[in-house]
Amino acid sequence: EPAYLETLTQKTLGVVSANQTGNLNLQHNFQNGGGQLTADFDLAHFSRDFDNNLVTETLVSPDQIPPPAGLFTQMPTNIDIRTFKTDYNRSLGNTWKLEVGLKSSSVRSDNNVVFYRGEAGKLEFDADLSNHFRYTERVNAAYASFSGKLPAKTDLMVGLRTEQTHSEGNSLTLNQVVKRNYLNFF
Repeated sequence: EPAYLETLTQKTLGVVSANQTGNLNLQHNFQNGGGQLTADFDLAHFSRDFDNNLVTETLVSPDQIPPPAGLFTQMPTNIDIRTFKTDYNRSLGNTWKLEVGLKSSSVRSDNNVVFYRGEAGKLEFDADLSNHFRYTERVNAAYASFSGKLPAKTDLMVGLRTEQTHSEGNSLTLNQVVKRNYLNFF
């Protein structure tokens, strides 16, 4: 078995990414202690193009010089996030408070990992390492809480939150879809 004398790797990396976010916030105070209503709408987009090119030369002995090995990776990614939430709170007398709210969020991502490998200059697509994967998730939530003071310096807080989640992971490469749909109470 030949012993390695030297391994040289040349790496070229390229990354281009962009992030955009936006928020709209509304707030209304009701008259005569009627409470406060707030609403938020958020949008975010993230994208990245990533390339990684490796060329490796391995010297094993003066009479054995294998051709340079190459590995090229591309990983474009796009992620979109949208959320909406609204909250209402109101004081009830001097010591009690009511809070209720709704929130909905959506996440979508698209990731396409592509590998090419082989002899440098003659790279071939590697289906075993590559995977185009899409993921979506929607979460809808609602909550209510009631808090205040009881006699004898006791604070009380009672609340309930529920979340309904639907997610789907889809490997387009493997033709496999994983779906989840569940409801949680907190």
